[in-house]
Amino acid sequence: MMMMLIIILIILFAAIIIFDFLPVIKIQSKRDSFIYCALLSIAFSILLLFTLGIKITGLFEHIKDFFAVFTGRLE
Repeated sequence: MMMMLIIILIILFAAIIIFDFLPVIKIQSKRDSFIYCALLSIAFSILLLFTLGIKITGLFEHIKDFFAVFTGRLE
C-alpha cells in the first residue's frame, strides 16, 4: 500500500514538472524558476515523509521562525 502511494506521488509530481514547471522555465526569470523549484522540492519532500509515515513535529513553528528572521519580528 505504501509503495503504491509513493508511486502515485512521484507520478503526480512528474506531471506537475512536465506540464507546469517546464513551460514556466522559458517564460520566467531564473530567480522565479529557482523559487518555484525550491518550493516544489520542499512540497515533495514533506509529502514523501508523510507517505512514509515519518511525522514532522512543529513544522509551523519552524516556518514562523524562518520568516521572523527576515521580517525582524523576533519574539
